[in-house]
Amino acid sequence: MATLDPIARANEAERIRVAAAAAERVVSHHPTNGDEARYPGKWGNYSKGLAHDSRGDVVLASYDSLIHALLTGLPADFENIQLGGNVPLVDPQSGLAYDLQGADCQSLTMKAPPALASAERGGEAVEDYWMAVLRDVPFTHYDSHPLAQAAIDDLNKLSDFRGPKESGQVTAQTLFRGFTPGDLIGPYVSQFLVLPFDFGALHVDQQFQTFLPVTEGGKDYLTGFGAWLAVQNGQATDPSSLRGLPFGSNQFGKRLYLHDGRGIAAYVHVDVLFEAYFNACLIAIDQGAPFNPGNPYNSTPKEEGFGTFGTPYAKTQVATVASPALKAVWYQKWFVHRVLRPEAYGGLVQKTMAGASDPNHFAYPVHADVLNSDAVARIASANGTNLLPQAFPEGCPWHP
Repeated sequence: MATLDPIARANEAERIRVAAAAAERVVSHHPTNGDEARYPGKWGNYSKGLAHDSRGDVVLASYDSLIHALLTGLPADFENIQLGGNVPLVDPQSGLAYDLQGADCQSLTMKAPPALASAERGGEAVEDYWMAVLRDVPFTHYDSHPLAQAAIDDLNKLSDFRGPKESGQVTAQTLFRGFTPGDLIGPYVSQFLVLPFDFGALHVDQQFQTFLPVTEGGKDYLTGFGAWLAVQNGQATDPSSLRGLPFGSNQFGKRLYLHDGRGIAAYVHVDVLFEAYFNACLIAIDQGAPFNPGNPYNSTPKEEGFGTFGTPYAKTQVATVASPALKAVWYQKWFVHRVLRPEAYGGLVQKTMAGASDPNHFAYPVHADVLNSDAVARIASANGTNLLPQAFPEGCPWHP
């Protein structure tokens, strides 16, 4: 029963909070894939922004300074991380923060990612290389374009590819799609990214600024080892220059509906954190999507929901969940797995293949499926290196 008595109200509010905290109290264990202990050179772990040697391997003293800060959790130790340049790491202390709603960010867990040397990780890498090759191919052409067919054939040859399939095979309908229920149904791009909607009095037609395709003067980035190494070190005259292509850049083309990988890249590069699902919420409400049958306002003609169980409530909840989700994910990123990104995996591919004829070269644990991939061969032929081409000049973000 709700009460207006201030003392009773304060006591009840305290009781509810304590009960909620007790219900959410979980002590979790966080498995890793073992790569950090397995490789003294930390080849399987994220090191972008730290100091690297001329070969592109992380300087261990720099890596250890990061680990020391993560272990102590002291702000002063984070200030003493030995960076390779002047671009800061993105919010490594986020996983130490507490939320007053829901589970603590460190009580949530996830399974370990595939090990660096595994065929599964190799399969992921081959898919990444093909995504780069097909970046300018429209999704609607996947069933006819020769590059898409080459990707399908190559992915079907892999010894361990976990991407979505039909009858055990990668097809044009499954290529680069997700693995959750419904992902293989319908057009490639969700209607939530196509339908117009109203943001209050502002009408929004979902046409996005996109990067120019290579055929029209656009480009891929970090295809040369020198540029790749500088970015791994976080070296920039102006750190903001490594934060991406600004709107108005000559690399931006016309406003278009999202229809290819490069357009999706432009979208996710600068999207507001909860933009996609907030817009989806607005569209769903405008389309008359019903509330859950258990909503108490469904059964009364005297009241309608607003701040509780109404449309403003639904919209704010979509945004509110983003902050605690970030803390949970950032804990996994920095404090548990520290997994290298595809950009760095591409560096291992390049160093492995470039040094194959050198008896003194490092034996990086890159799976043979990657070294024999048609996608890697095509990129090497086009760019002169085996590095994974990036859609942005700064490559991946400065967090694992």
